[in-house]
Amino acid sequence: MAVITDPKRPGELHIEELNRTIRITKTREGTYYDSVEFASGVQTKGDEKVLYRDLANKFAQHSNIARNGKLPNNVEMAVYRTGVMVLQATANTVTVPRDVLKIAFAVVLHFEINDRTIVADYPLYILPTGFGVSGMTNENNTGIASIGVPSAAAAPQLFQPQPLFSGDDIIASLFVKDNLWITGGSTMANITNAVYATHHIYGVIKQAVGA
Repeated sequence: MAVITDPKRPGELHIEELNRTIRITKTREGTYYDSVEFASGVQTKGDEKVLYRDLANKFAQHSNIARNGKLPNNVEMAVYRTGVMVLQATANTVTVPRDVLKIAFAVVLHFEINDRTIVADYPLYILPTGFGVSGMTNENNTGIASIGVPSAAAAPQLFQPQPLFSGDDIIASLFVKDNLWITGGSTMANITNAVYATHHIYGVIKQAVGA
């Protein structure tokens, strides 16, 4: 009896003799993500931070992708929204609110799946994830800043959900852009401490049972 599997349909087995497809999959809502670092000091115009590439020594608080530029094996996804979060704290360091704002307005995201452009150089301030911490604090020399409101309802959805399979290439980068037209020079964002930004790919995930 011939059983055929399709790598684009994880957990599905097609039995030719019976002309039947058996689905052994599970579905959940979730996000895949990766993080990059912006070093302290004056940012360099044109600097590119490549996501989903340098994955060594990253753990779940910063990335949940184990294969460069690809979903895990036997996984497919309908992408409903995408965005970038500037991390409000990393390890023992709390991000200075003004640095969150500087990165949100100085950096753009370019995101593709294979050769399909999903986000074409949009500034981060219009790409909220709906994640993060909100509120107020009276702690000295600190505050709370985020891109958008930490609410899923406040994160814009894609006009059309985008398919993403385990064999597809995830191509995403954050670029630092120049401010030449405003300043008449090349004044760039100067951040106090290193800042970390996380790109999220959110949607419905289907994977083979046991994967």
